[in-house]
Amino acid sequence: MGQAPGRLSASVCEALLGSELFGAARTVAAYLAYDDEVDLGPLLAHGEKRFVVPRVDASSGSLRFHPLQGANLVRHRFGQLEPDGSTPEISASDIDLVLVPGLAFDVGGGRLGYGGGYYDRLLASLPGSVPTVGVTLDELIVDAVPVEPHDVGVSHLVTQSGLRLASAQRRTAVRSKARS
Repeated sequence: MGQAPGRLSASVCEALLGSELFGAARTVAAYLAYDDEVDLGPLLAHGEKRFVVPRVDASSGSLRFHPLQGANLVRHRFGQLEPDGSTPEISASDIDLVLVPGLAFDVGGGRLGYGGGYYDRLLASLPGSVPTVGVTLDELIVDAVPVEPHDVGVSHLVTQSGLRLASAQRRTAVRSKARS
């Protein structure tokens, strides 16, 4: 399998570039596309933003963010590219917008990930005022994804059709379960 087709990824990036959420953000937590994920390459070339990307900290089970610019990228044992950790870590409190990958999302912002819980722990640690955007394709948004007590949803969804608010009712239910 390869990444989402280039024209679809470019359309998703255009939708983000034209959004108020992206325009207002100074520091954007992005990701480096893995497998079939939407490739954020066109967005990451936007020089006016500070992009940070995750590094998996296996000892704590968390994601640590490092600046993309100047990072030495290495392949993690799970297969994705990540900073080698030689650049300074950026606190999650310095992040204004979080772009979240996933295998599928539901209309309420529920997310089906790869099963490690890394993004769930990150999303649960963020203030509610930080927008979180599930980055995906139209065909990967379904009515409902399986939800476990630790799962945390996203506040927005972006696809090749544009950016939209996730259903508040569903997002609240997912976030409430994550706190229990």
